[in-house]
Amino acid sequence: MRWVVLKQFVICVSILQLSGLAPAQQSPAPAAPGRLVNLGGFQVHIYCVGHGRPPVVLLHGMGDYSFDWALVQPAVARHTEACADDRPGQAWSDPGPPPRGVNTSAHELHLLSRSSNIKGPYVLVGHSWGGLIARMYAHEYPEEVAGMVLVDSTHEDEYLWINGKIVRPRFMTDQEWADLRTPMKGAPTGPSSDPAKQESAPAPPSVTQLPSPYDKLPTDRQRLRLWAMSIPWSRKRDEGGDTQDLRQDFIAMYKVSAQSEHPLGSIPLIVLSKTPGVDDDDEYTPDQLAWNRDLQGRLATLSTNSQHLVAVHSGHHIQLDEPDLVITSILRVVDAVRNRRPLKD
Repeated sequence: MRWVVLKQFVICVSILQLSGLAPAQQSPAPAAPGRLVNLGGFQVHIYCVGHGRPPVVLLHGMGDYSFDWALVQPAVARHTEACADDRPGQAWSDPGPPPRGVNTSAHELHLLSRSSNIKGPYVLVGHSWGGLIARMYAHEYPEEVAGMVLVDSTHEDEYLWINGKIVRPRFMTDQEWADLRTPMKGAPTGPSSDPAKQESAPAPPSVTQLPSPYDKLPTDRQRLRLWAMSIPWSRKRDEGGDTQDLRQDFIAMYKVSAQSEHPLGSIPLIVLSKTPGVDDDDEYTPDQLAWNRDLQGRLATLSTNSQHLVAVHSGHHIQLDEPDLVITSILRVVDAVRNRRPLKD
């Protein structure tokens, strides 16, 4: 998707640009904590720690990175293998080839897991957009998914703030979506006012402190995040990232969900949602916010063996605001998988 800006999800611009801040001036890439895996012409970074089965695979949201799981991954790794990757175009990972989208992300995750010798079936943990990828992966490779945790996950029917409007992309007509994606006359369209003529842009001015909740990361991971966000925009990174057309991704996910009342069958599933009122944007109406909250409950119906928990003190990034809740939820699912028993209340 080109030239579309969403709140919470970030496409074409960094989260700091949205908030009026800018990351530090681009510096040489630090050493990757994990390894780079060749997926057939491009490399993707994955970082695995710990040993045991089932392995846990941590999937970040848009605008986030593998190291944003730093408060969760080490604790999970004390009990089983825990892996986190940077999807194409993020941090150390190369941009990916077209077409992009949630189906492509699921396929690339499959290749990455196999190439990294991570032996499934897996417990997939998806935050935000990563939750959509986890669900698509379970549809495409059901035998490789033993359990799932969705952390304030994206739902294909939710209201989103996109280019100054609050919409539900899946319900928009082709023309409405095309109009929404077209920059307003006289408005900048991205890092260049004429993106067709510019392939990259310089890094913005520097700041040295991250906004909340990223300031809760360990100091070394904060430095990695400042570096990653300082990477200059480029058309190649943009077009080789998570999605090509968000609306089509939502349509694809809906078609998958509509095939069955419980598309995830009976695998252990825990759905974690942010605290109502935290991170809520004033531009949303109360009814729109209530609709989005209700969709989180609907995610719990994807499996007959599920639980929906609402975080007490968390915004969208529960893994940073209340990491213990995420850790406990992951380990409960791991335990249910290991012992082949339902989730306990």
